[in-house]
Formats: sequence, structure tokens, C-alpha cells
Amino acid sequence: MAAKDFIIRLLLDSDVGGGKKVEDALGRISQKVAGLETFGKSMSMYFPAPLVAFGTLAAKLFTDFEAQMSRVGAISAATAGELKALTAQARELGATTRFSASDAANAMSYLAMSGFSVSEMTRSMPSVLQLAAAATLDMGTAANITSNILRGFGLDVGELAHANDVLVKAFTSSNTDLRQLGDAMKYVAPVARSSGQSIEDITAAVGALGNAGLQGTMAGTALRKAISSLVKPSRDAQKVLAELGVDTKDASGKMRPILDIISDLGDAGISTEQIFRIFGDRAAAAVAALDAFLPYVDNWATCDALRPKAFKKHPATLPDECRRWIKSGEI
Repeated sequence: MAAKDFIIRLLLDSDVGGGKKVEDALGRISQKVAGLETFGKSMSMYFPAPLVAFGTLAAKLFTDFEAQMSRVGAISAATAGELKALTAQARELGATTRFSASDAANAMSYLAMSGFSVSEMTRSMPSVLQLAAAATLDMGTAANITSNILRGFGLDVGELAHANDVLVKAFTSSNTDLRQLGDAMKYVAPVARSSGQSIEDITAAVGALGNAGLQGTMAGTALRKAISSLVKPSRDAQKVLAELGVDTKDASGKMRPILDIISDLGDAGISTEQIFRIFGDRAAAAVAALDAFLPYVDNWATCDALRPKAFKKHPATLPDECRRWIKSGEI
């Protein structure tokens, strides 16, 4: 087929209707003409300046994509065969989803920088795509956030899909978004990991704090301080905990889940003054907010799979709390 006829058919093809198809379209063009230079000459011979400009833009997108994939290959140390497979996957995502091939390549770059192997990147891309779509972010940003959170909690790549489900549950059920979750986790994830806290509980806590107006880095730093205060409580804090009859550690000497501890403190009737004595000025407000929200938003992150403990602890009052929350307009 002559270059002229192919280009005309391509530009008039109803399947090539939007910007997200440009890269795939250009890939087809470049296979039919002898290089981008020849492609440019063919365009200028048969079409006016606007269409030539379109061709120039498309060529740039194509070369940018190739450069991005080369970067992915360099970071991941992919073999020629592995890079070919990654490139094919990126093109496929660009052709079948609302994201472009360049978006997919950008996401792969972030995963590679986080130490994902080629096979791990391949398995992770569908979950990253779903997360990006739910958060209305580009795939690169979503990949950067979720990979950092995953590494922050020391989770395996095989747990990425579950971690993404937890994040989606949080930012669709509370007053926070994925960016704010990522900012919070930068501060709290390392100490949460070292103290044995789960991504489910910490994500639920960040969501609860979001509803109380503490979001992003504010939520992360407050939770980090709260956990630190419970890992190694001061003498005065130990005295208050003993008075309330609340243990911060389990039988094996490990720190209990922070949501369990805070729930027990609330059940024990902790006062504002006692909250400050245990957690200090920087975390007291956050803990008070968590205590206020926990009775009826306990563990959003796992509420679809597990029966929240709040239902067991507050069987009589929980329905009324839920109704009040719904009527309040709070999200």
C-alpha cells in the first residue's frame, strides 16, 4: 500500500478518534513508511500544514515513548526479549484503556526504580491501572505512590493488588485522596512496619483522621508520634495506661494493633488530660479524633472482608451512631 493511501485511511479511520490512540496509530504508520523522515515527507506532500503539525506531534509522542521504554530497560536491566514484552504490554494498555502507552511506560519506570523485576512489573501493571483509574490520576503517579507504600510496609510485590484494594477502599470511603494517603504513609509507614502495624489498620487510621480534618503529612506525622508513644511510653504514660488497665503489648511482647489500643482506651473512659499525658501535644489531637470516629468507622480498609470489632464492642449504640453520621453529611 502506498504511503499516501495508508495515511488517508488511517486519518479517516473512526477507530482513531482521540489523543489516546495517537501513539498506537503512529506505530502503525511508522511500520508502513520507511522511517519518520519519510513519514514526514509523505505528510507534507499530501496534506496541509495542520495535518503536518499533527504528524510532527505524533512523531514526537512516538519517539518519547521509545525513549521512556529505553529508560525502563536501563533501570530494570531488562534483556532485549524482556524489553520487547514490556513494550508490547505498554502498547496494549494504550490501545485498550483510557491511558496512553506513554502513561504505561511512565508507570513501569517508577516500578523499576522501586526495585520491581521485569516479571513483577508485568504482573503489577493491571492493578496499577485500576488504582490510577479509581484515583483519577495518571498511571505514573499511581505507580509511584503505591510502590512507595508497598516498600514502606515491607510487603511483597504479590501483595500489591491487595494493598491497592485497601487504598481504594480508604479514599472512596473517607475524606482523603490517594496523594494524601501517599504523603501520610511517607511518615508513618516505616515506624508502623517496625512496630508490626498492618497496612489495613494504618490506612483506616489515616482515613479516619482525614474525616477529622487531619490529612496528608499532618495525619502521617501525628500517627508516627502516636505509635512511637506506645512503642516506648514514658513513665507517666505507663502510669496512665496502668490506671486505665490497657496493655500496649500482646503476650509475646509485640505491640498490639494501634486501633485496638485506642479503642480500648476509649472504652476505659480516657480523659483528654490522660490522652495528652500518653501521647504528648503533637499526637493527642489525632488520637482524640480517632477515638471519636472509631465506634462507627472502625477499619474501613477491611470492612468488606472482616466484621469490624466495633460491631462487637458497641452492638447497642453503633446503629444510632451510623444514622447520625449519615445525616451529618460527613463523608
